[in-house]
Parts: sequence; structure tokens; C-alpha cells
Amino acid sequence: MRKSDAVIVILGHGNKSEKEISDIARLRANEGIQLAKKHPEMKVYITGSIGRRFGCPRIPHYIALKKYLLSKGLSKSRIIAEHNSKHTLDVARNLRKIIPSTCKILFIISSDYHLPRVRYIFDRIFESTDIQYVSASSPKVGSLWRRIQEIIAGVYLRALMMRIYHSE
Repeated sequence: MRKSDAVIVILGHGNKSEKEISDIARLRANEGIQLAKKHPEMKVYITGSIGRRFGCPRIPHYIALKKYLLSKGLSKSRIIAEHNSKHTLDVARNLRKIIPSTCKILFIISSDYHLPRVRYIFDRIFESTDIQYVSASSPKVGSLWRRIQEIIAGVYLRALMMRIYHSE
């Protein structure tokens, strides 16, 4: 496989503190690291902005995530950050602009509870790309609340996408 044929995308989650990513982000990152070690030719796209939704309001999540990946041996030259997004739909639309058009396969890593929404979005934004979804397990504590949040987000997302695509 050539360098630009496939890429890895690790979807961000949040930070515990200025120095530490959340447990969920760590589980996603670890899946990405395993995949990156198997495929050293692939670039690794990371996501995560700044603000309340990403934990620590002073340190953007992508910076904390990048530090974590570097500490686990991933080379700086392989990591590309997308950090201008507020939510998963923004992430997909922004990645569409920066991932090379020669990319044929996306490996998208997110948490088990988040993947239904991720699939819904990425299957539409990257409709001519082969997408392999990689599920990172998530801690069981709080999982019911996360699933409820995903249902609410899914309803909002479908309405938002209908508004965006019907107005273009």
C-alpha cells in the first residue's frame, strides 16, 4: 500500500487535565497506535478542539493527544491535526478537505457508543471511500449516559444534515 492510499483517523474525546487525555481518548489513541504500528506508511489524523466539550479549557485536545501519541513512539511526521471542529460532522467535513484525494481507505477510530453516529456521518461525507471503522471499547461507568447523549446527538445531527444538504 502506498502512503497516500490509506490513512488513520483518531477521533478526539477530551482531556482530564492540562497534561492528560481522558480515559476514552486514551482507549481510542491506543487503538490508533496499534494500527499505526501495523501500517507504518500511513499518516495519522487526529482531531479535537478546545473548550468545555474537550475537558480542559486552556489546552486543545489535539495537542494533548499528539503528546500522548509521541510519548508512545509515533513519529511527529506522521501526525496531522484537524482542530477547527465543534462536533463530529465538522470533523468529517474538514477532513474531507485535507485528506488527499488519492486516499482510498480510511481507518476511523472511535468509541463503541459513538460509532453509529460516526458511520452515519462519514458514510455520507466520504461516500466513494472505503471506510473501515475501528471500535475502541469504552469504560462501563457512565456508558448509559453516553448512549443517551448519542441518541440525542443523532436526532440533532439528522436535522442539521437535512438543513445543510437541502439548502446547498
